[in-house]
Amino acid sequence: NGIGTQWHDADIAAIAPAGPDAVVVPTVGSADEVHPLVAALERAGAPDHTTLWAMIETPVAILDALAIARASERLT
Repeated sequence: NGIGTQWHDADIAAIAPAGPDAVVVPTVGSADEVHPLVAALERAGAPDHTTLWAMIETPVAILDALAIARASERLT
Protein backbone atom coordinates (compact mmCIF):
# COMPACT_ATOMS: atom_id res chain seq x y z
CA ASN A 1 0.00 0.00 0.00
CA GLY A 2 1.21 3.47 -0.85
CA ILE A 3 2.80 6.07 1.37
CA GLY A 4 0.19 7.86 3.44
CA THR A 5 -2.41 5.10 3.37
CA GLN A 6 -3.66 3.69 6.64
CA TRP A 7 -2.02 0.33 5.84
CA HIS A 8 1.45 1.47 4.75
CA ASP A 9 3.22 1.48 8.14
CA ALA A 10 1.74 -1.88 9.12
CA ASP A 11 2.77 -3.34 5.75
CA ILE A 12 6.39 -2.28 6.26
CA ALA A 13 6.41 -3.58 9.84
CA ALA A 14 4.96 -6.93 8.73
CA ILE A 15 7.18 -7.58 5.72
CA ALA A 16 10.60 -6.29 6.82
CA PRO A 17 11.39 -9.01 9.40
CA ALA A 18 10.68 -11.70 6.77
CA GLY A 19 13.77 -10.51 4.90
CA PRO A 20 12.40 -10.22 1.37
CA ASP A 21 14.74 -9.51 -1.52
CA ALA A 22 12.81 -6.32 -2.25
CA VAL A 23 9.87 -4.23 -1.12
CA VAL A 24 7.86 -2.45 -3.82
CA VAL A 25 6.39 0.91 -2.83
CA PRO A 26 3.83 2.45 -5.18
CA THR A 27 3.69 6.10 -6.15
CA VAL A 28 6.96 7.42 -4.74
CA GLY A 29 6.84 11.10 -5.66
CA SER A 30 10.21 12.48 -4.57
CA ALA A 31 13.60 11.68 -3.12
CA ASP A 32 12.35 13.09 0.20
CA GLU A 33 9.87 10.21 0.41
CA VAL A 34 12.62 7.60 0.06
CA HIS A 35 14.46 8.45 3.30
CA PRO A 36 11.53 7.66 5.65
CA LEU A 37 10.85 4.46 3.70
CA VAL A 38 14.42 3.28 4.22
CA ALA A 39 14.29 4.29 7.89
CA ALA A 40 11.03 2.38 8.36
CA LEU A 41 12.53 -0.75 6.79
CA GLU A 42 15.54 -0.54 9.06
CA ARG A 43 13.44 0.11 12.20
CA ALA A 44 11.31 -2.90 11.35
CA GLY A 45 14.36 -5.15 11.08
CA ALA A 46 14.82 -5.54 7.33
CA PRO A 47 18.19 -7.17 6.60
CA ASP A 48 20.80 -5.32 4.55
CA HIS A 49 20.00 -7.35 1.43
CA THR A 50 16.38 -6.11 1.32
CA THR A 51 16.18 -3.49 -1.41
CA LEU A 52 13.52 -0.92 -2.14
CA TRP A 53 11.73 -0.64 -5.47
CA ALA A 54 10.19 2.80 -5.80
CA MET A 55 7.45 2.95 -8.41
CA ILE A 56 7.62 6.28 -10.24
CA GLU A 57 4.09 6.85 -11.47
CA THR A 58 3.40 10.57 -11.71
CA PRO A 59 4.68 13.28 -14.06
CA VAL A 60 6.32 15.12 -11.14
CA ALA A 61 8.11 11.96 -10.03
CA ILE A 62 9.34 11.35 -13.57
CA LEU A 63 10.93 14.79 -13.54
CA ASP A 64 12.59 13.88 -10.22
CA ALA A 65 13.55 10.31 -11.20
CA LEU A 66 17.31 10.84 -10.99
CA ALA A 67 17.09 12.31 -7.49
CA ILE A 68 14.79 9.48 -6.41
CA ALA A 69 17.21 6.90 -7.81
CA ARG A 70 20.12 8.46 -5.94
CA ALA A 71 18.26 8.85 -2.63
CA SER A 72 19.45 5.57 -1.07
CA GLU A 73 21.74 2.63 -1.63
CA ARG A 74 18.73 0.41 -0.86
CA LEU A 75 17.02 1.46 -4.09
CA THR A 76 17.37 -0.90 -7.02
